[in-house]
Amino acid sequence: MAERELSELGLLGVFLAVAVGFIGLTTTFRSSSAQLFPRLTGTVIVVGIGLLLLEKRLPEPVRRIVAESVDIVDRDEFGMNGEDGGDDSDTAITGIDAGETTTKPDRRDLPPVLDRLTARQFTFGAIAGYVGVAYVLSILVATPLFVLTYGYWNRQPRWAVIGLTVVSIGICLLFMSIANAPLDRSLLFPRGMF
Repeated sequence: MAERELSELGLLGVFLAVAVGFIGLTTTFRSSSAQLFPRLTGTVIVVGIGLLLLEKRLPEPVRRIVAESVDIVDRDEFGMNGEDGGDDSDTAITGIDAGETTTKPDRRDLPPVLDRLTARQFTFGAIAGYVGVAYVLSILVATPLFVLTYGYWNRQPRWAVIGLTVVSIGICLLFMSIANAPLDRSLLFPRGMF
């Protein structure tokens, strides 16, 4: 199997495990209204994974919908070409145009261990890390760490990374206050941080 297929199967496996966990853990809920969201979300994920795994056996109209490539980021806007989010030009590799002598101030060099990762490897690791940190420390901690890491890895401007991190914290706090969602609870903080 190609590396792409293995990483895709690994990511689908993580999603499937989380979805089955969502569905399975709802059996312990006393309230039927509390069961609805995790069961619905888990079911949608399981059906989606099934469609992706059976993609080649689906009828043509359904296959076109399932197999359609979707980019979250407009590649033209960020000057990205190719599957892994970059091209092989000197500017893309070094961040320096032929006539330019220094790097752009709002871009940073990544540590070598992060720089060697493909986009799929990073995404898989980031999602697995997010789930792990959210379980152990809380979603309130995991979300801003994920946003910070994702923005840094994608070499976004510092102001944007910091701004999005602050917004992610604000969204978590908003969910905690308006929806009474216990996003600060976790394995280490079963009663919450606040």
